[in-house]
Amino acid sequence: LKALLLFTGLLVLVMALHCFGTMSALLKIFTRRSPVEFFRVVKTILITAFSTSSSSATLPTSIQISRERLG
Repeated sequence: LKALLLFTGLLVLVMALHCFGTMSALLKIFTRRSPVEFFRVVKTILITAFSTSSSSATLPTSIQISRERLG
């Protein structure tokens, strides 16, 4: 059980580092957009994706936010 908790904790840490570190750096380099601004805009998409666990349910929200707020 202890090893599983350690593995899970490390996995969450690495995924957060990838999302907020690597992906934020790539976003800044290739789009010149602030990562903070980007995550603020896509917050609704992320909430919908995590709460429904369904790509089909998230797609309309993603399209709407992308067209209206991301350009």
